[in-house]
Amino acid sequence: MRVARYWAYGEITATAPDGVEEHRALWRGSDVSEDEARAAVARALAVAAERIRTGREKHEAGWYDYAESTRPEPLIEDLLDDEGERIAAVTLNRYGASIINTARVPFIDVDLPERGGGGGGLARLFGRRKPAGDPHSEAIERLDAWVRERSARSARVYRTAAGLRYLLPATEMDPSGEEARALMERLGADERYANLCRVQGCYRARLSPKPWRIGVPSPLNMRYGCEPKETAAWNETYERACAGYAVCELAADLGGAPPTPAGERVIEMHDAATKVGSGLALA
Repeated sequence: MRVARYWAYGEITATAPDGVEEHRALWRGSDVSEDEARAAVARALAVAAERIRTGREKHEAGWYDYAESTRPEPLIEDLLDDEGERIAAVTLNRYGASIINTARVPFIDVDLPERGGGGGGLARLFGRRKPAGDPHSEAIERLDAWVRERSARSARVYRTAAGLRYLLPATEMDPSGEEARALMERLGADERYANLCRVQGCYRARLSPKPWRIGVPSPLNMRYGCEPKETAAWNETYERACAGYAVCELAADLGGAPPTPAGERVIEMHDAATKVGSGLALA
């Protein structure tokens, strides 16, 4: 999970065998100290310089990719288990929304075409009348089939402004592994979301509204290390606007398997932050 309390940034320029100068900029993090983060970025830059100088980078497709270039997000809150291990972390993304990140409890986002009826397709599905060609109902049917394959599975289905969000509280699954990749493909997860989970090593779910959906212009960049004075005024406006909106609404609870202790904690944090059950408009 690319979440840390301390971050360090570094840049290098090295010359490739063909004489072309290549520039790289990297972040590395640590939960221990700034010194450890600086040491980690120094090691990563040394590796990057060596790859450039030897020409290895051009022959290793995908080495310098999103996983290397992603900037860290400010850490807002840690959710820890009884042993002090991180279950989840809340960070601030580039447009100012809070995000829950977890490597232990899967979230899956499924974007679907907009339609009216506010979830009527879900009601029809769980009444066992299955309307043909309804993408919402078809999506839930795929999830329901997966849950029914094993008694140890369960899933919470949330309706969002753009589709559906699944939370699998009884399941632990490596977000970078083949099992997670195959499940996301089977359930029709958003491709960009699936790739982000893989390279970040965690599942992600937005906890607060997208600013433009609630009439607030996006900030230029809520970057790691930005000065509080740069964002204080925007945050105040955004928080006031958020008060009238929720992020998702619980639509169904599938399967009888109880949540793991981590899953239970994630449900509690997620549902409170996203205002599940409030009846507010979704954004």
